[in-house]
Amino acid sequence: MSNVIPTYTVARQKEFKALTELRARGTKCHVPHRTIERRSAKGKTVAVRVPSAPGYVFGDIVGDRVPLERTGVVLSRLGVSRTSEVRGLYPRRAPPLPAPRPFCIGERVEIKDGPFASFRGTIAAKRGRRQWLIEGKGQRIAVQSQSLIRIDPG
Repeated sequence: MSNVIPTYTVARQKEFKALTELRARGTKCHVPHRTIERRSAKGKTVAVRVPSAPGYVFGDIVGDRVPLERTGVVLSRLGVSRTSEVRGLYPRRAPPLPAPRPFCIGERVEIKDGPFASFRGTIAAKRGRRQWLIEGKGQRIAVQSQSLIRIDPG
């Protein structure tokens, strides 16, 4: 693997289109990006890919030559960039969190939100995939799993 890679300049907001065009011509290339969440016009939350280096596409050196592709979107080949610099444009991913331990019947819990917030009780039964029946103070309440917090014994 080489320690430099060719860098292309492209029109702003056309990075992913340039990527498609260059790949169609057989040039290996990539656009460092991160995914962010935005609210759409309809009010829904959608995931959007945003380039880490707007206006640039990075390619691979094939053999000893640097491919120069000029398309409708690619403006020019800027030169070469160090691999370590391009790697720094990619977002660092945190290690995945361990999966939460499922609730068990008889476990002490507290309701963290909703009309019964701060109600403490014991899990009496499971109702469906994500709903639990909580028993405490002479009452039985059906609650979704995401509204529960474990109470540590002691």
